[in-house]
Amino acid sequence: MKLPNITVEFREEESCALGRISITLILGMAAHIAWMYLFIFNGPRFFFPNLEEPGRLFFISSLVTFAIALLSYGIFLKQARTLFDSLEKRSRNRGVAAFLVFVSMVIMLFANFTGIAPHTCSLVAGVTSGIGSAALLMSYGVSSSVCDLPTITISISVALFIAMVAFVLVTKIGNTYPVVCILFTLLLPLAEVTCLKRCSHNLVDRLEFNGLTTPVHTIPFATHVCLPSIAFGIILGITRARVAHVPHDPAEYNDIIMFALMAAIFALAIMLGSMLFQRKNNNFSFRTMLPVSALLLALLVIPACNQMPYATFFLLGAYIMMEGCMWIFYSDISQTYRVSAFTVFGFGRGSLALGALTSYLLEINNVPVYDSTNNVAAFIAFAFILFSFGRSLLPTNAELRDTLKRGRMCPALISNDELALRDVVSMSKQAMRTIDDAQANVLKAGKAESGEEHPEDKTGATPKPSTATAHDGTHKQGIFKRKCSLVAETYLLSRKETEVLFLLAKGHNSAAIQERLYISAGTANTHMRHIYRKLNVHSQQELMTLVESTWVEE
Repeated sequence: MKLPNITVEFREEESCALGRISITLILGMAAHIAWMYLFIFNGPRFFFPNLEEPGRLFFISSLVTFAIALLSYGIFLKQARTLFDSLEKRSRNRGVAAFLVFVSMVIMLFANFTGIAPHTCSLVAGVTSGIGSAALLMSYGVSSSVCDLPTITISISVALFIAMVAFVLVTKIGNTYPVVCILFTLLLPLAEVTCLKRCSHNLVDRLEFNGLTTPVHTIPFATHVCLPSIAFGIILGITRARVAHVPHDPAEYNDIIMFALMAAIFALAIMLGSMLFQRKNNNFSFRTMLPVSALLLALLVIPACNQMPYATFFLLGAYIMMEGCMWIFYSDISQTYRVSAFTVFGFGRGSLALGALTSYLLEINNVPVYDSTNNVAAFIAFAFILFSFGRSLLPTNAELRDTLKRGRMCPALISNDELALRDVVSMSKQAMRTIDDAQANVLKAGKAESGEEHPEDKTGATPKPSTATAHDGTHKQGIFKRKCSLVAETYLLSRKETEVLFLLAKGHNSAAIQERLYISAGTANTHMRHIYRKLNVHSQQELMTLVESTWVEE
């Protein structure tokens, strides 16, 4: 009996590609998130247990400053970019931001143990903490916004898992040795500087088009991003408030730690599963993570699920997934539409902070929805209203495309040096025309006096002075980059596809692209296929011809 031949063929997913994972980005984000968990949840226990009222002032001032700083990044984009437009400025600002966060914790410790001006110290600590943490978070946003969507998903999901593991383990040790928790939390911001420097070197500094972004209509874009972010920020706030009510009885704490770790593993599995099976769909993270988060909160209606330590699993699982969902959402917008990370994360995370601030103000005013132990129904109903409201306000691809200023050159595309160079070239051309006219007049005068014809008169050519030839290479390179940017804008290439297009147009092969952009071979090939399909070309030579034939103003 002859059996039929069966061929099994594996084809890489066309819609997305997994890039090379940056370990330092994961560790840096994990350190930042772990610091937030440790200081938000454990601050009243370890850092300022004797400052109940000043502690509230600290949280309010920190959230207000944090939100204002992030929103300022989005509103004052041009000024914000100048803070990070060189390696020296980026390194300096990260160091200053980490130092401010460190100082804020030291100030709270000082006020707690000395009792000197607690309200003033809390206000100063809140402002410094908000400014420093906003700058650090923006640095992570810039690094993650240049990654491919699956890479972003894996990075943030693993970072959240590591942060939660660090949080529960350090908190457990802190129950016996509080100084260990304090020292670990103090050192986390300083450790972030090293991680940021390394991941920025691998992911951002080597890119040609890092500062070349698509301008947006500010009000429509902010509306589409801010409104759902505020709604989800309130949900995160009320979930955080419920987690903060976890009892710290050492007899129950081992069980709480176990369920917290189970929640982190569950959230990691859901986030990775949604990336693997739903990434072809728009807003794939919201299709899976939001319904699962809502379901976990809804299960708190069951009396057994609302008892500690079981409630820890449902609350932390929902909290982690919503955090990851929003981070993926902002990174996806910045990557897909080449919108500046300052704009996306500034408006997005700033609005998320406003939602958390609103939630905290409701909490300290004893609004019934926060009494999830005695009024679970109101808590769940309020959360579901916010879920529905936020989900309905999520922008579609068409709505986001309408907010882009198509056909406009990004202001960062023409630098001050290039503007000066264009002035030099223009002046050189003007001077050349002036000298040509003077030489022509001299030649005509000499011909009239001697009656002889000069060789220059026969050919119509005249000697021309040397121009700013030293700048020709830089000028041509600027024109070439503008051509690539115009092609990318015309065909709506993503941020990473624009980088690949630039290298392909310069004649680089796949191996060189992998090394330059810190991506895998499969990612490079997938981006090349996407570019060829969008540009309707079939070879690298056709792509080079298309870019070269694109007209831009010189």
